[in-house]
Amino acid sequence: MGKDLDRWKRLDEIPEEEVAGTGDLFGAPLQARFGGLIDGAARRGAGLQPDDRVGAYRIVRRLGEGGMGAVFLARRDDGAFEHEVALKILRSGLGDAGVKRFLQERQILAGLKHPHIAQLHDGGVIDGSPYLVMEPVDGRPVTEYCRDQDLGLEARLRLMLQACDALRYAHREGVIHRDIKPSNLLVELGPHGDARLVVLDFGIARLEGTSLGATATGQIFGTPGYMAPEQGLGRRDAADRRSDVFSLGVVLYELISGERPFPGNDVAEVLERVHDGRAVPLGQRSPAVSRDLVTVVETCLAPEPERRYDSVRGLADDLEAYLDGRPIQARPVGLIGGLWRRARRHPKTAMVMATASLTVLASLVVALGTAVSYTRALEAERQTALEARGDAEDLLDFMLEDLHTGLDRLGRVDLMEDVAREALEHYSTRPPAESEAQIVRRSRAFRNVGMVFISQGDKAGALEAFRRNRERFQALVDRDPNPVWRLEMARAERLIADVLVSKGEVLSARQTAEAALGWSEGLSSEPPVGWAEEHYEILLLLGWIQREAGERGPALESLRSAREFAEALAATSGDADWRHHVAVAIGYLGLVDYQDGQYASALVAFTEAETRCAQLVAEDPADTTRREEYQLTLSRLGWAHLDNGDAEASAEAFRAAQREGQTLVDLEPGNAGWVRELSVAHSGLAVALRQLGRLDEALSALEASLAISRTRSLRFPDSRPTANDLAWDLLEIGRFHRELGDPAAAERFWVEAVERLRPLRIESGGSPYFLETEAQALLELGRVDEATPLVLELFGAGWADPDFLALAAEHGLTPST
Repeated sequence: MGKDLDRWKRLDEIPEEEVAGTGDLFGAPLQARFGGLIDGAARRGAGLQPDDRVGAYRIVRRLGEGGMGAVFLARRDDGAFEHEVALKILRSGLGDAGVKRFLQERQILAGLKHPHIAQLHDGGVIDGSPYLVMEPVDGRPVTEYCRDQDLGLEARLRLMLQACDALRYAHREGVIHRDIKPSNLLVELGPHGDARLVVLDFGIARLEGTSLGATATGQIFGTPGYMAPEQGLGRRDAADRRSDVFSLGVVLYELISGERPFPGNDVAEVLERVHDGRAVPLGQRSPAVSRDLVTVVETCLAPEPERRYDSVRGLADDLEAYLDGRPIQARPVGLIGGLWRRARRHPKTAMVMATASLTVLASLVVALGTAVSYTRALEAERQTALEARGDAEDLLDFMLEDLHTGLDRLGRVDLMEDVAREALEHYSTRPPAESEAQIVRRSRAFRNVGMVFISQGDKAGALEAFRRNRERFQALVDRDPNPVWRLEMARAERLIADVLVSKGEVLSARQTAEAALGWSEGLSSEPPVGWAEEHYEILLLLGWIQREAGERGPALESLRSAREFAEALAATSGDADWRHHVAVAIGYLGLVDYQDGQYASALVAFTEAETRCAQLVAEDPADTTRREEYQLTLSRLGWAHLDNGDAEASAEAFRAAQREGQTLVDLEPGNAGWVRELSVAHSGLAVALRQLGRLDEALSALEASLAISRTRSLRFPDSRPTANDLAWDLLEIGRFHRELGDPAAAERFWVEAVERLRPLRIESGGSPYFLETEAQALLELGRVDEATPLVLELFGAGWADPDFLALAAEHGLTPST
């Protein structure tokens, strides 16, 4: 070992192409193959000292060193703004390939925006060495944090779910990390004491399916004991998302047992154990761990990538199932599977054993040959069919959940409609499921189908899918009324109630929402994971349905219960999400008052909600969910000020809504919901400016809204809400032209509003929003006879919008007509 060890220590002196070309795993000394992984002690770090300047940043102190560079705490001091950062600088002596890898990290991180991934702020080059300016993470490796805090198993698994969430996002973006280990999974405490795991160091990451030229095949990058076997072989193209799954499995093993799965006296022994799949059984080190959790870890640590979870999502789903008390999807390897794995890794030894065994078993093989052959043929056909169906269902699940989420943000859920219909037919025609896992899978598939239909405005399709979802979870409850299935029943009832109220079936919606609340309240003494969020959502929905049913008192009671529930959890947990839920509930209370004409009390509620939302956005400006609610609340505040006679305050609120809306749209120009709310802010500002007599400014704001509505209409020609938004802008801009002395232009806009809206209004079955827009356009045109049936229908529904009532009265139409 002496000479080899000397070479190991001096590997930085060997040309990189020589290390890269050492052949297969056993064709050269392991030290030559893997030595570059542990030569950090012989390398010199970046020689920066406190107060040294790097670009616009001044070094405060060194934070640590990694395989590719040194990391410093630095502070921006160019006068632009005060800002502390983590500054990472490439080590000297790594050559062009090292520089390329470092620049690759900058390129990759710049495109990753996720709350559990350290964010890249800036970058540059100093003295020929590139550097990254990143979000500083004041945390400790996840293993140290869990040990020092003496966390229980559930808390440790929930931290791993945060890591899974981050890597799942990175994998969707095509990025493979390739160096997951505890020191790259740091845990820091948030402002309210909540633990936040952050994934660091994408320095050896690569884009899946591509080569950026920074890592040559044959080079080894990663950390021994954590990197997957295929990485240890230097097969760049073989490392994929399943390689990250392996590394997560090693960390998971360590979090559960306190030890690593692949012990060894040196790196070579560790890597050989990884290659052979010789992990110390988790059950041996932690006998109390359940068999399901052992199976999850073993699945991650399978030496063959195809035997691991296919994605981080699979691992996360099984961890969540374990925490919820549900069956996991992974299955133990078993005796035969273990022998088969060893045979594949040691074929010579396996051949000797097999030869001896076959001699003994020859007569039995002859006797049973025909029966075995026939049975195998049947089993092969069955297995092929099962695998094909499983692959198809995996693809459907991915499209209905992951792809649907992405397309929803882009406003292109229309692309999912055919997939949803195929899935509905596929799962509806399958033979009845027997296992709990099958039933759960189908139930959730139906729920995802329903969500696609909702996005497309297909309420009938959504209702069918959600009812099938409910039926299957009811079957599970009938088998085993455990809290997890009962929570799913509460969620299923809520989804159905939401669709029913949107269809105008208010009484059925109320009964269904009350059933949902009954399921949820029955869980309050033994709440499963996710119960609090669901209970809150049910209370909100029930309150809104009660308001739609004309039951103001019960509606306010339900919404106040939602607020008090959120306030209690915010107070006990300190979680900002629950403070956000409080603000949302206050906004709902304001909406009830506003729609009932109680404008003064609505203004009070919206003002309080706006104050809370502003504080939440100030605490975390990057949280788009909070900013979205803030923008909505500002628009509501603008309308409330307007109806309380304060047009100046209204204009101020709408301008703030414009700014927040533009910020959101700049972040995601394709987000259809955010684009729509920006249009609403423009049109609201136009109304306020009009009341202030500033017609030119008002017309400019309304034209901005109309331009957005026209673009959305071209993008979503079959969307009824989009058509109504466009028709409303046409109605309003026609009024402006009338006041500016151009009645011909006003008439053209009003006629276009009627022509665009009428077919969709008829098709929709008389939505009150469509009715009102068309009725107002007809009244402005003087076509009172055509407008009268629509106006009377709105009167019958109790429609009380003051502008609508005033316009109808001008033409002799009142609720007493």
